Formats: sequence, structure tokens, C-alpha cells
Amino acid sequence: MNNNLDGWLSPLNASLKYLELSEQYLLDDEQFKNFKSNPEYFNTFDVSYSDSQIYKTMIDDDYQITSDQYIRFMENDLVGNPKVYSYGDYTFSPPTVRYIKDSFFIKKNIQDVKIKKILEVGAGYGGLCKTLDVIIDFEEYVFVDLDPIIKLQEKYLKCFECLNDKNFKFISTSENNSIENIDLFISNYSLSECNFDIQMKYFDLYISNSKYVNIIYNYYTGDFDKFVDKLKTDFDVNVTNDFNNKLIFAKRK
Repeated sequence: MNNNLDGWLSPLNASLKYLELSEQYLLDDEQFKNFKSNPEYFNTFDVSYSDSQIYKTMIDDDYQITSDQYIRFMENDLVGNPKVYSYGDYTFSPPTVRYIKDSFFIKKNIQDVKIKKILEVGAGYGGLCKTLDVIIDFEEYVFVDLDPIIKLQEKYLKCFECLNDKNFKFISTSENNSIENIDLFISNYSLSECNFDIQMKYFDLYISNSKYVNIIYNYYTGDFDKFVDKLKTDFDVNVTNDFNNKLIFAKRK
């Protein structure tokens, strides 16, 4: 398997444990049933309940969400047995609340543009994909990640019948083939936790072939301005703040 962590800036021990647990959940269906209950794994997604309450307030203030959409969003927590909390009339895990907020942020920026192909670098277990499906009728979703992670994403998404009509593609980070005609490139946290050389690799392979770009940048090095300047060459770029993160949304010029 491709467990090569060269270029990652996140703590090595935590990254290795994340990969180890992902491989366990691939092999053991009983452990997979409760994988979101394991703090060693799920803390990788690092959304506290207090932060999720702020996200929920942001959702309520900025977006109109139907009860049917909320019910479909709750499906993300039916697999993996995460800890859930009440948010008004609905219950979610804190990461799912963030996925809802992220999904509507994307939808607000693309408006009514048809999005057929989405590519996400570093998609965790696939939760954003499941959440985005509620409000964006995409046809193809491409995942780029380390081998055990993309296999876990595939296993997770197969749990949802509502995704049976979607075309999923899973690409190892060891591959260096470009992907053409990407409508929306996404990387929430993962790209900013790589060094600049790896960021430019993904820029050349994927971002340069995308119409829209959505990045949550949470690892501040001197490379943030360099990355944004590179993006501005071909895109109109908007940068906003979210907690301690930078939200980058870009549209091809």
C-alpha cells in the first residue's frame, strides 16, 4: 500500500496511527461499525461540540435549509456510530455539522452552475461527499488519497443506496496522471498540511484543470501567500476567515 507521508506537515505519529486504524476498519467489519466512536481516529476531523454550535448558528443565519435536507444530512451519522448531539429538532455529530456548513458555502459560491465532476484531495472517510450529494447533483466524484484511506472511503460510500447512481473514482497519491475537466476541486485542510512542492504537484495535476476551487487552509506557513498568488494567475480568488482557518474560493477567469 502507498503509505508514503513525504511532504506531509502534520505530526508523524498521528498520521501513522490514522493510517493504521484505517487499515483495521477495512479488514474488520465489526470495528468498522463503530469506527467514528474511536477518538484516536475521529479526532483527526477535530470538530468540538462548542465549535459545531457556532457552525450551526452560521448555518441558521446564512442559509435556508428544508426539513427534508436536514433528514438527509443526518444519514451521514447512520454509519460508524459517532457521538451525536441535539441541534434544535435534529441530531448530528459535530463533523457532520461542519460538512453541512461547508456544503452550503460551496453551493452559495457556485450558485446554479451545473457541477458534474468533483475532485477532492484528502477526503477523510468521505463525509463531505455524502453531504454535498444532498444539495449538488454531481455525476462523478474523484478521491485522491493514500491507499488505505481511499479504500475506506469506497467502503463507507457503498453503505448508502442514495449514492448508487454516482460514479466514484479513487486515485492513489502515488499516481501522477492529471485529471481533465474538473468542475470543482476541493481540499479541506489536507492540501494546506502538505509542503509547497506537494501543493504545486496537485496544482498542476488537478487545480489547473478545474473551473472552481474550494480550499480550507489551516496550516499557516510562509507558503500561504505563495499558494494564493499562484492561484490568482488563472483564477479570481476570494479569501475569507473561519475560526483559525482561511477559506479560499476561486473561479477560473
